[in-house]
Amino acid sequence: MEGTLPRLPGDRLAVLTNGVGTGLLALDRLQDLGGVPAKLSAETVARLDAGLTRGWSRGNPVDLMGDADGPRYAAGLEALLDDPENDAVLAVNVPTVLSDPQETAEATVRVFRGQPRGGPRKPVLALWLIPIPVMDCLVLTVRRTREGRSPFAGRLGEQVAAPGFTLLDDAVEEAGYQVGS
Repeated sequence: MEGTLPRLPGDRLAVLTNGVGTGLLALDRLQDLGGVPAKLSAETVARLDAGLTRGWSRGNPVDLMGDADGPRYAAGLEALLDDPENDAVLAVNVPTVLSDPQETAEATVRVFRGQPRGGPRKPVLALWLIPIPVMDCLVLTVRRTREGRSPFAGRLGEQVAAPGFTLLDDAVEEAGYQVGS
């Protein structure tokens, strides 16, 4: 996949997810592409310990647990954006019956847009997975987009101003392109 965002000066990626298995797959693919999984600074681990639910992964990928809501995604992303030990963040949402993907998407975009405008802004790549067959997915996506209910369509999609991804490999390859040599 040819990258569409500028290359970063570093090669360290942090993954924020509510599904640790998917986060680990993303980091494995990143390493296949020559990227480096970011380490979390001690300050970031302490901040996440204070702000996240007991049982989070305490490493990269940052697993917010299956019931992660918008505020938890926001707290995790804010901590990772402030951490000097990474150069970019891949936010992944795995659908569960315990959380609302619209709420988590909106929180992710809100934190991304809240970064200071005067200096460099860390890239945030986002991938929201869906567990339905492809044809159903297409029908649902078109319907939600027409109704203005898709988390990455309309005004929300315009705010992100970055490519959307449909496959985990595509998102990780984009990160690899950005941070790799």
